[in-house]
Amino acid sequence: MEHRPQPALERDLHKFYQALFAVAETDADLDLLVFSGSPTELFKQLKINPRYYTPIRKILLATESITILQQGNRASFSVWVLNHPPPPQEKWPEDLTGAQVSATMRVEFERRIVALESWRESLTTGGINIPEVLRNFELRIAKLEKDLASLKTATQRRKVGR
Repeated sequence: MEHRPQPALERDLHKFYQALFAVAETDADLDLLVFSGSPTELFKQLKINPRYYTPIRKILLATESITILQQGNRASFSVWVLNHPPPPQEKWPEDLTGAQVSATMRVEFERRIVALESWRESLTTGGINIPEVLRNFELRIAKLEKDLASLKTATQRRKVGR
């Protein structure tokens, strides 16, 4: 399967990596180039379309261009090791570059529906009808709760009558 060209994504990927590289520092002990900060803030500063954040991050991870040592949050920074610049788009893993075709999605939905229907059918085969068993349990529980309430009422009446 051939990659669909995505020049804007590739441009912004390289722009983002270059910005990471520019602010990264060399860890003297480990001899690694380390970015410590907020990648999303860097994204905003570069004015890169926010919808590219996840694909860019996935590409950087899949191509081993970065290694995430610490996932940041509001209270702490992310810590990423910069291993090497991302490769050209032709070398990206195929599953990261193309959108799923709606026809493919339809086939997937149909496959899942068939699997669910066969699972549901299997519940009623083998002599045990699980939905019926569950309904019976619910009816029994409701009857027990009703009987318990009646017993409590009768006990309270006896105590009052003493």
